[in-house]
Amino acid sequence: MSPHVKGIIFIAVMAGIAVALAITLGLLFSGCSECRPSTVRCQGDVLEICAGNETWAESEDCGEIMDAENSPWTCCEETDAGEPECLPVEECQ
Repeated sequence: MSPHVKGIIFIAVMAGIAVALAITLGLLFSGCSECRPSTVRCQGDVLEICAGNETWAESEDCGEIMDAENSPWTCCEETDAGEPECLPVEECQ
């Protein structure tokens, strides 16, 4: 096998490794994790919903909500509804 062919094979193998590494790192650091569609969770003050492709998507930034009294809101994990939702801070259990 000529050195030229060996060089091409080496470059192709390294490119394949680089692509696999990029995909792996992208999945690790994207914050995505598998979930059951339509379930909700809190990530800080952000309410997230599980999309049909089984990844988490932002539904609402609870910290941006203000009621008539300008009370701050937060994403509350434990609620009377039985699932996370945006509530005024003083109502979050």
